Amino acid sequence: MAPPRSAGRLLICVALSITFQIWNHGHRTGFSIGKSVMKFHVASEKTWEPSGFGLSTVRRLGHAIDGAICYIGYSFPLWDIKRQTIADKTMGTVCTPL
Repeated sequence: MAPPRSAGRLLICVALSITFQIWNHGHRTGFSIGKSVMKFHVASEKTWEPSGFGLSTVRRLGHAIDGAICYIGYSFPLWDIKRQTIADKTMGTVCTPL
């Protein structure tokens, strides 16, 4: 028996969503669409160079930690001196204005 058509559409939507997330946060190293609009970029804390594809992708996955503790990790920049989330602290990155 063939799967319903809606299952195929769901898989296509999930694949497109994942592809967009990787492109937006990984391929555009140091910039996402939102950071481009706000004129910010993600840089390595040690070298101040834009983060590469791998670091950007793993950093995006690291945001799961920020959300796992009731989204408190996303609030860290409000009181942190370097304005870093938990993902930024673990990856050694900072968001800086251009």
